[in-house]
Amino acid sequence: MHAVPKSVELPRRYYRPEQRLCPQCGTRLKRQHILWRKSLVFLTGQAYVISWGYRCPNPHCPANEVIYRSAEPATSSVESAERLHLGRRQFAREVVVQVGYWRFWQHATVTEIHERLSTGLHLPVSERQVLHLVGDFLAVRLSSRRSLASGGSVRQDRRHASQPGRARWTVRRHRRYAA
Repeated sequence: MHAVPKSVELPRRYYRPEQRLCPQCGTRLKRQHILWRKSLVFLTGQAYVISWGYRCPNPHCPANEVIYRSAEPATSSVESAERLHLGRRQFAREVVVQVGYWRFWQHATVTEIHERLSTGLHLPVSERQVLHLVGDFLAVRLSSRRSLASGGSVRQDRRHASQPGRARWTVRRHRRYAA
Protein backbone atom coordinates (compact mmCIF):
# COMPACT_ATOMS: atom_id res chain seq x y z
CA MET A 1 0.00 0.00 0.00
CA HIS A 2 1.28 3.45 -0.93
CA ALA A 3 1.64 6.30 1.53
CA VAL A 4 -1.31 8.67 1.41
CA PRO A 5 -0.12 12.20 0.53
CA LYS A 6 -1.27 15.17 2.57
CA SER A 7 -3.96 17.45 1.17
CA VAL A 8 -1.44 20.24 0.48
CA GLU A 9 0.45 17.93 -1.92
CA LEU A 10 -2.62 16.82 -3.89
CA PRO A 11 -3.96 18.52 -7.02
CA ARG A 12 -7.11 20.51 -6.26
CA ARG A 13 -10.49 20.43 -7.99
CA TYR A 14 -12.99 23.21 -7.30
CA TYR A 15 -16.71 22.87 -7.98
CA ARG A 16 -18.89 25.96 -8.25
CA PRO A 17 -22.45 26.42 -9.48
CA GLU A 18 -22.70 26.87 -13.23
CA GLN A 19 -25.32 29.56 -12.62
CA ARG A 20 -23.55 32.92 -12.12
CA LEU A 21 -26.62 35.17 -11.72
CA CYS A 22 -29.52 34.96 -9.29
CA PRO A 23 -32.61 33.66 -11.13
CA GLN A 24 -34.90 36.00 -9.14
CA CYS A 25 -33.19 39.39 -9.27
CA GLY A 26 -30.28 38.95 -11.70
CA THR A 27 -27.58 39.95 -9.19
CA ARG A 28 -24.24 38.16 -9.48
CA LEU A 29 -23.98 35.33 -6.94
CA LYS A 30 -21.27 35.54 -4.26
CA ARG A 31 -19.29 32.72 -2.75
CA GLN A 32 -20.81 31.93 0.66
CA HIS A 33 -18.97 28.97 2.16
CA ILE A 34 -17.44 25.58 1.49
CA LEU A 35 -20.13 22.90 1.35
CA TRP A 36 -17.61 20.08 1.72
CA ARG A 37 -13.98 19.28 1.06
CA LYS A 38 -12.10 16.02 1.09
CA SER A 39 -9.42 14.06 -0.67
CA LEU A 40 -10.85 11.54 -3.12
CA VAL A 41 -9.21 8.64 -4.91
CA PHE A 42 -10.02 8.58 -8.64
CA LEU A 43 -8.88 6.06 -11.24
CA THR A 44 -6.31 8.62 -12.39
CA GLY A 45 -4.98 9.27 -8.86
CA GLN A 46 -5.88 11.32 -5.84
CA ALA A 47 -7.23 14.87 -5.73
CA TYR A 48 -8.40 17.28 -3.06
CA VAL A 49 -11.97 18.22 -4.01
CA ILE A 50 -13.68 21.39 -2.76
CA SER A 51 -17.36 22.17 -3.37
CA TRP A 52 -18.33 25.82 -2.92
CA GLY A 53 -21.78 27.16 -2.10
CA TYR A 54 -22.90 30.50 -3.56
CA ARG A 55 -25.86 32.75 -2.70
CA CYS A 56 -27.47 36.01 -3.75
CA PRO A 57 -25.97 39.00 -1.88
CA ASN A 58 -29.09 41.16 -2.38
CA PRO A 59 -30.87 41.30 1.04
CA HIS A 60 -34.22 42.17 -0.62
CA CYS A 61 -34.17 39.20 -3.00
CA PRO A 62 -36.69 36.41 -2.24
CA ALA A 63 -33.97 33.83 -3.06
CA ASN A 64 -31.47 35.37 -0.63
CA GLU A 65 -31.24 32.29 1.58
CA VAL A 66 -30.90 29.75 -1.27
CA ILE A 67 -27.47 28.13 -1.50
CA TYR A 68 -26.45 27.25 -5.08
CA ARG A 69 -24.08 24.34 -5.73
CA SER A 70 -22.76 22.54 -8.79
CA ALA A 71 -25.63 21.19 -10.90
CA GLU A 72 -26.86 17.63 -11.11
CA PRO A 73 -25.84 15.80 -14.30
CA ALA A 74 -29.47 15.55 -15.43
CA THR A 75 -29.72 19.34 -15.65
CA SER A 76 -26.25 20.11 -16.93
CA SER A 77 -23.47 18.58 -18.97
CA VAL A 78 -20.98 19.71 -16.33
CA GLU A 79 -19.82 17.11 -13.82
CA SER A 80 -21.55 17.47 -10.45
CA ALA A 81 -19.51 17.58 -7.26
CA GLU A 82 -22.28 15.81 -5.35
CA ARG A 83 -22.15 12.82 -7.72
CA LEU A 84 -18.38 12.28 -7.47
CA HIS A 85 -18.38 10.18 -4.33
CA LEU A 86 -20.56 8.17 -2.00
CA GLY A 87 -21.28 10.10 1.17
CA ARG A 88 -18.40 9.80 3.59
CA ARG A 89 -16.28 7.49 1.45
CA GLN A 90 -12.83 8.39 0.15
CA PHE A 91 -13.15 6.66 -3.23
CA ALA A 92 -14.86 8.26 -6.23
CA ARG A 93 -17.86 6.58 -7.83
CA GLU A 94 -15.76 5.72 -10.87
CA VAL A 95 -13.52 3.54 -8.67
CA VAL A 96 -16.55 1.85 -7.08
CA VAL A 97 -18.08 1.09 -10.48
CA GLN A 98 -14.78 -0.18 -11.89
CA VAL A 99 -14.28 -2.51 -8.92
CA GLY A 100 -17.85 -3.81 -9.34
CA TYR A 101 -17.26 -4.40 -13.04
CA TRP A 102 -14.08 -6.33 -12.38
CA ARG A 103 -15.70 -8.39 -9.62
CA PHE A 104 -19.07 -9.26 -11.13
CA TRP A 105 -18.56 -9.07 -14.90
CA GLN A 106 -14.94 -10.19 -15.20
CA HIS A 107 -15.16 -12.46 -12.11
CA ALA A 108 -11.88 -11.20 -10.63
CA THR A 109 -11.04 -12.10 -7.04
CA VAL A 110 -10.51 -9.47 -4.35
CA THR A 111 -6.75 -10.13 -4.49
CA GLU A 112 -6.69 -9.63 -8.27
CA ILE A 113 -8.66 -6.40 -7.97
CA HIS A 114 -6.29 -5.19 -5.26
CA GLU A 115 -3.31 -5.92 -7.52
CA ARG A 116 -4.90 -4.04 -10.44
CA LEU A 117 -5.62 -1.01 -8.26
CA SER A 118 -2.39 -0.89 -6.27
CA THR A 119 0.24 -1.94 -8.82
CA GLY A 120 -1.53 -1.22 -12.11
CA LEU A 121 -3.13 2.12 -11.25
CA HIS A 122 -0.88 3.00 -8.25
CA LEU A 123 -3.84 3.78 -5.99
CA PRO A 124 -3.53 3.68 -2.18
CA VAL A 125 -5.88 0.78 -1.36
CA SER A 126 -5.82 -2.29 0.87
CA GLU A 127 -7.57 -5.60 0.31
CA ARG A 128 -10.05 -4.74 3.07
CA GLN A 129 -10.90 -1.50 1.28
CA VAL A 130 -11.51 -3.49 -1.91
CA LEU A 131 -14.07 -5.56 0.02
CA HIS A 132 -15.74 -2.33 1.15
CA LEU A 133 -15.74 -1.08 -2.45
CA VAL A 134 -17.50 -4.26 -3.57
CA GLY A 135 -20.13 -3.67 -0.87
CA ASP A 136 -20.49 -0.04 -1.97
CA PHE A 137 -21.00 -1.19 -5.55
CA LEU A 138 -23.78 -3.55 -4.47
CA ALA A 139 -25.43 -0.74 -2.49
CA VAL A 140 -25.26 1.61 -5.50
CA ARG A 141 -26.62 -1.09 -7.77
CA LEU A 142 -29.51 -1.80 -5.39
CA SER A 143 -30.36 1.89 -5.00
CA SER A 144 -30.29 2.43 -8.76
CA ARG A 145 -32.63 -0.52 -9.24
CA ARG A 146 -35.00 0.92 -6.64
CA SER A 147 -34.97 4.35 -8.26
CA LEU A 148 -35.70 2.81 -11.65
CA ALA A 149 -38.52 0.80 -10.09
CA SER A 150 -40.30 3.99 -9.10
CA GLY A 151 -40.61 5.06 -12.75
CA GLY A 152 -40.33 1.62 -14.28
CA SER A 153 -38.53 -1.55 -13.40
CA VAL A 154 -35.37 -3.40 -14.19
CA ARG A 155 -35.42 -7.07 -15.05
CA GLN A 156 -33.00 -9.54 -16.48
CA ASP A 157 -33.44 -10.55 -20.09
CA ARG A 158 -33.88 -14.33 -19.79
CA ARG A 159 -32.83 -15.11 -23.36
CA HIS A 160 -29.15 -14.84 -22.42
CA ALA A 161 -29.38 -15.87 -18.75
CA SER A 162 -28.24 -19.43 -19.50
CA GLN A 163 -24.99 -18.18 -21.02
CA PRO A 164 -22.50 -17.03 -18.36
CA GLY A 165 -21.55 -13.39 -18.70
CA ARG A 166 -24.24 -12.74 -21.32
CA ALA A 167 -27.16 -11.79 -19.09
CA ARG A 168 -28.53 -8.36 -20.04
CA TRP A 169 -30.55 -5.95 -17.99
CA THR A 170 -33.40 -4.13 -19.62
CA VAL A 171 -35.51 -1.23 -18.40
CA ARG A 172 -39.25 -1.62 -18.77
CA ARG A 173 -41.11 1.65 -18.26
CA HIS A 174 -44.51 1.84 -16.53
CA ARG A 175 -44.69 -1.88 -15.84
CA ARG A 176 -43.98 -3.81 -12.70
CA TYR A 177 -42.61 -7.33 -12.77
CA ALA A 178 -42.55 -9.75 -9.89
CA ALA A 179 -39.03 -10.60 -8.84
